[in-house]
Amino acid sequence: MINLRIVKDMSPMSQEMRRLLNQFGYNFEPGLCPHGQTWSPNVDVYETVDAFIILAELPGIKPEDIEVVVDRRHVKITGCRNRGEAEPDCHVHHMEIGRGVFARAFRLPTAVNPEEVTAAAENGVLKIVLPKQNPGKTTVEIR
Repeated sequence: MINLRIVKDMSPMSQEMRRLLNQFGYNFEPGLCPHGQTWSPNVDVYETVDAFIILAELPGIKPEDIEVVVDRRHVKITGCRNRGEAEPDCHVHHMEIGRGVFARAFRLPTAVNPEEVTAAAENGVLKIVLPKQNPGKTTVEIR
C-alpha cells in the first residue's frame, strides 16, 4: 500500500524532504543518490473538470516504498528504487536505470480536497487522483 499523507502546509520543503529521506535510511542532502547518481521518474500531470491526475513511471518500486504527501496546493512523491543484484564476477558495460532515492514535487494551479486524494500503483505506474476543491470553477481566458 502506498503511504499517502495529508499535511496542512508544505511550505518548509527542505525540512520535509530531509525527514522523508531520513525515513528511508539516507542521511544526506536531497537530490543525491546513495549510489553516486541522481534520477527522476517521468511524470505526467493533467487536469480534468473535476480533478488533477498525476501519472509517474515507477517500475521496480514496491508500493510500500512510495510516499505521497499532499496539502491543498502541493503534491510531493518520494521513494527509493533499490540497487539490483548483479551477477557475481560480472563487469558492467552500460547502466541507465536510475536507482536510489527520488523526489518530485508539484504546485497545483487550484486547490484540491486532500482528504479525497487517492493513490494506487499498477504495472509500474503510480496514479494519483486529486479532486478539485471547486470543480468546474477553472476558467480559461482567451485573448
